[in-house]
Amino acid sequence: DGIVGVPKLRDSSLAETLNTAKEKIGWGKVKLEKNQGIGVLAVAAWSLTATTLVVKATEALIGGLRVDEEDELVGLDLAAHGERGYDL
Repeated sequence: DGIVGVPKLRDSSLAETLNTAKEKIGWGKVKLEKNQGIGVLAVAAWSLTATTLVVKATEALIGGLRVDEEDELVGLDLAAHGERGYDL
């Protein structure tokens, strides 16, 4: 079963390594899940920090991510480009 069923790989060190790893997964599962949890939290923290920095930089450089309420009501095609995007 598994890689041992492949005759060319049966006696190779690759087969031994994979089979040893397969046996260790049982006791290493908790450690693996702990490490994956730490990774998830690290990515979440990095994403939050990077997004916060980008939003703050955008606010400092161009005044934020939103347009004026008047421009929003008129429509951005007309306010920003002076033309209508759709004539309905």
